[in-house]
Amino acid sequence: EDVWGPMIRRYFLENTHRVTVELYPDPAMSERTEAEEAQRLAAIKEGMTEAELEAVMRTQEALQEKQATPDTPEALKCIPTLQLSDIPTENTPVPTE
Repeated sequence: EDVWGPMIRRYFLENTHRVTVELYPDPAMSERTEAEEAQRLAAIKEGMTEAELEAVMRTQEALQEKQATPDTPEALKCIPTLQLSDIPTENTPVPTE
């Protein structure tokens, strides 16, 4: 039984109600967000010991090295891939009861 089709038709396609929404970008939002983040990070850094700062730096360097290292062919073969032919062209009915 088609449950969604009539609801989509009634509430979306044949609905005569309309609304217009206008969105305006905030040109200062990026600067404001970056300043807030810089303040938050500065407060965190200020509360860290020298040993903690060094540990963060070592972790960052290790991460950068790992990200810069290309994956092995064996690792790349483990990544699942999906072809368009893998997707069924017909909808699968989902029981609602």
